[in-house]
Amino acid sequence: MSAAQKSSHAPVRTALIGAGGRMGAMLCARAAAAGLTVAGADQPLTPASLDAACAQAELVLICVPAAVFEEVARRVIPHLPPTAVLADITSVKEQPLRQMEKVWPGPVVGTHPLFGPRPDPEADLPVAVIPGHKATEEHVRLAEGFFTALGCRTFRTTAEKH
Repeated sequence: MSAAQKSSHAPVRTALIGAGGRMGAMLCARAAAAGLTVAGADQPLTPASLDAACAQAELVLICVPAAVFEEVARRVIPHLPPTAVLADITSVKEQPLRQMEKVWPGPVVGTHPLFGPRPDPEADLPVAVIPGHKATEEHVRLAEGFFTALGCRTFRTTAEKH
């Protein structure tokens, strides 16, 4: 376990779906720099690539545009470990949370990094964190821990307020 994982409740293994996109690639690079274990998958999202990325993942972070979010979530679900926390980074929160909770019986946490794929190295990096209905404090801390290990500042809110 890396120092970042010990100090921040960061997941031991994170799967990042959409790892080749601008935000996904940036998050993967920051996670690697922080010493986190991240497996990525990107187009084409094949069963083999999703199996490999999601194997033993504690946190599965979907980093795709809202327009294709539900379709991608449905493709990812069959490959998730039963205890995984499913999360997203879309800017809107109510619809993606409902979509994740509709297709995943486990814990769901919505997140929204309030910065783009090329943040200023000196910038504050806020990330909104929205607990889903089945998310416990431990699940939410896991998602927060991923982002704090990357040097982000998390804050909790609701889907309606965000």
